[in-house]
Amino acid sequence: MNTWMKAFRSTYTVTRDDRAVAQVSFSGWGRSARVIGDGIDWTIARRGLLQQTVTVSTREGVTLATARARFGGSYDLTTRDGFTARFKMTGWCGRYAWVASDGTPLVTFALQKWYRQNRTIDVRAALAEETLLLVLGGVLAKFTDDDTTATTVAIVAAAAAGA
Repeated sequence: MNTWMKAFRSTYTVTRDDRAVAQVSFSGWGRSARVIGDGIDWTIARRGLLQQTVTVSTREGVTLATARARFGGSYDLTTRDGFTARFKMTGWCGRYAWVASDGTPLVTFALQKWYRQNRTIDVRAALAEETLLLVLGGVLAKFTDDDTTATTVAIVAAAAAGA
């Protein structure tokens, strides 16, 4: 089974075939994450407000991938090797997917427990970038879920203050 599971307060474990492949630890008010795993030492950072960009970099500072936010909450990914995909919501209840340019699902994420943001992951195509997609997909889903929660809280607070 492939999963994105909350291990501690702001730390998640990514598994592939029931084997841990990476540990993701968020910091900086949730705008960045450190990823450690077998042969992995990455930093994932989100920059910008209206035109957000998420970059995946090695410890040496080499950019492996860049995901640019699109209107509507999806992200367009381009890797250093030229691989492209889109990360988007695919339905209600926290379902997300990486899809190819023709819309074919590559990797899907389904919410298990909304209050912990645990997800099952279904890899639908063999890809060289598989670990990157598993990790970055979980990070982007968390960013999107956190942004949605913050927006909802702000709207409710504004409505309550005006009442």
